[in-house]
Order: sequence, then C-alpha cells, then structure tokens
Amino acid sequence: MPSLKETIKHIRLTYLNVGIHSALDYYLDTLPFPFELFQIMDLHMFIDNPESAAIRSRRGGKSRDLSVIGVFLALLEYKVIWRAPYSDQLKQAALYLQHNPFVKRIALASRNEVDVFFSPSMEVGSLTVGKTASLGCDALIYDEGGKVEKDKLMYQNYLYSRAMIAASMRPKFIIHGTTPAIYTAIEETVDGLPDKAVSIHPYTDMHWISDDFVVDEQKKHMHDPWYIDQEYRCMFVVRGGAVFDNIKTYQELGLSKPTFYNRMGIDFNGAIGHMVVRTQMNEQYILCAPDLVVHDLDEIPKYIEKHMEVEIEDGGYNAGFVKHAPFQYQKRLVNDTFSSTRLHELKSRTIVVDEVDNYQLIKNLRESMYDERKPIIKKRNDQHYLDGLLHSAISLTGSYTWTPPRRSEILKNQRKRERYR
Repeated sequence: MPSLKETIKHIRLTYLNVGIHSALDYYLDTLPFPFELFQIMDLHMFIDNPESAAIRSRRGGKSRDLSVIGVFLALLEYKVIWRAPYSDQLKQAALYLQHNPFVKRIALASRNEVDVFFSPSMEVGSLTVGKTASLGCDALIYDEGGKVEKDKLMYQNYLYSRAMIAASMRPKFIIHGTTPAIYTAIEETVDGLPDKAVSIHPYTDMHWISDDFVVDEQKKHMHDPWYIDQEYRCMFVVRGGAVFDNIKTYQELGLSKPTFYNRMGIDFNGAIGHMVVRTQMNEQYILCAPDLVVHDLDEIPKYIEKHMEVEIEDGGYNAGFVKHAPFQYQKRLVNDTFSSTRLHELKSRTIVVDEVDNYQLIKNLRESMYDERKPIIKKRNDQHYLDGLLHSAISLTGSYTWTPPRRSEILKNQRKRERYR
C-alpha cells in the first residue's frame, strides 16, 4: 500500500499528465467514505466549470462534499478559501474534515485554517467583514449561500469576498453547496450560471432520508408551510406566498404601449438615484412605462405630463427631497396599513410590463412576498420600483388633497437643492 506522500505525488502526476478529472477519480478511491453517483457527478461538475452550484436537500451531504473537493484542490497546490454564513456550518465541515486522511490538523478556533499534508493550508471562516478581502486564493468555496439574504450586511460581505479570487493566475473555481432560497446570494448565482453548472437534488435522491422523516419534519414546522418545499424538495419558493400573480407583458397581451401616462410614483434614494414609476391606470390594467431613474430633482418635472397625478413618500430620510421638490405632488407615507390599500389596487388589475424595459420592476414584483405572520407585503429596503409602483397606484375613486409647493419656497430653496441631488 503506498504511503500518504506517494499517494499525493501520484494524484499530482495524474493531474499533470492525464487531467484533473482522472486525478479526482483516483483521489476519491482513496477516501474512506462511500459516494452516490449524483455526488460524484457534482464533484466533477465543480472542477468542470469556473463557477458551479450544487443545490441539495438538508442532510444531503453538501458540507462533506465541499470538504472533499476543498482538500482535493489543496492537494493540487491550490490556495483554497472556504466561507460560510454561520459558525455551525464550519463546525459541520470540521467533522467531515476530521475523517479525511489527507488532513493533518484542523485549527479553526486558533487561526481559521485546515492543514493538508504536503500542501497549502485551507483558510476557513465566516462571512464577516474581516474575512472578505484580506486574502487571495485560487478556489473559493461557499457553504450555504442560501442563508445569505440580499438585504443583510452579510450579502455585501459575500459580494466583496468574491474578489479574493481575482488575482489568481491558475484556472479559478468558485464552488457553492447549499439549500435553495429566493432573494439570497445563491438565487442570484444560479440565475447567472449555465444549466451544466447547476445540479438540484431533493431528498428523494437520497436513500438515507425517508418519507416518514420528512413527514415528521413537516409536523415540527407546521407554522412554516414552505419549509419542506425549500429545505427538502429544493424548490426556490416564495416564503409567505407570492404576492403578484397578475403580471403580464405587452407582448403576451398584444397591447401597444401607451402614448401618455396619468400617474407617477417616486421613491427617493439619494446616491443611487430616484426611481420614477409612471403608469396609465384604468379599471382593467396598470400599464407601466419603462423603468426610469433620475439623479437630479430638476429632471423630474420634464416627465410629468398634463393632468398627471404625482405621489411621493414623505418622512425621515425623504424630508429633504420633499422640501425641495420643484413640482406638484401628494405626500404619502407607505407603511404596512397603507400599503394594504395600495396592494388591493395592484392586485385587482393586471399589471402590464415590457420584458426588457421593465427589468427592475419585474424583478421587484417577482421577489415580493407576503409577511409570514400577516397578510401584507413583507417590507424590504431595496424594492425601489415596487415602492414607486405603490405610490402610483392612486385610487380611481378616492379623494386626495394636493400639496403644491409655493413658488416662493421653491425659489428660496433652489440653491440648497444641490446637496440632495
């Protein structure tokens, strides 16, 4: 039986003389744990694509296989960095790494490293600010990207961490293993990958997870009817339920785009610009104009048509923009109670959009979900076009008080507006 050093040498020679896939097969034959066919195929997928994602059920062996491929790349003298959103994932990875014969030492608590015999150490840590850009690597492993929600600071850490691989001169690998979830890092990743770089394996692919076990899990999560679909059936479900199932395109309906619009909703956002949503609203349709973002308050009036009703959000951060807005408007603060009224206006009509011109609005609508605990839209801080659409959904029957700014006030504050642009 060859020594560990001789085995590693053979793996490297196979890699250089035959190829990385043959080297992987030889490496897997030396490991003490069994592999299902789909797991072997996933491991080969990881090294066959610059970026790839294995979407698996809970208890589907994600962390084990990520540890297997991480050590393999280290044996090929790759610098490997492993990131996970929470420490529990790292503890689970450590349990699997303990059983890998090529791992010399696990020192996660002291220096966040896993030492591999005769190879570079793997750097293993959480997705914290200090672990996102300080090191460089050839391969990045992300464990449970489905737990990295896009409106959290951790998502920014994830985006920054991807740059750690930029300077590598070797073939680069970014590898994901996770359960699915919408509005997360993994959803965004899967959307951008080719089909051959994504695998999806629900619990039915895993003989060790029985139907009875899943039934028991469902009983334990009776308060969360989406849990099994997401965690075990590997479905990208809208938790809380999808809000808008009434979205159609001009192309689908054979409708021409309007030549004028009678409503406008504005969501102020400072540095990233103000999102302006224009609609023509009648009893049957909400016909949407192309997505529009402006960076100067003075630009907005040129988009306001005759007899157009304009509504903006007031209060807090928006106060400065409201004070210096050089156009007539209505002020509304869209909170949960108020949004439920607007939601009725949107849900009782067909929202008509253009597949290309309304990309951001469509994205906001598709990602919208109900709050899990009450029948209202779950508020997020990045759905600016949805906020604008809610403002534009002015009731056809309701009466509103217009709040036109006084001309003297506009002139007085004209010089001050510069800092709010």
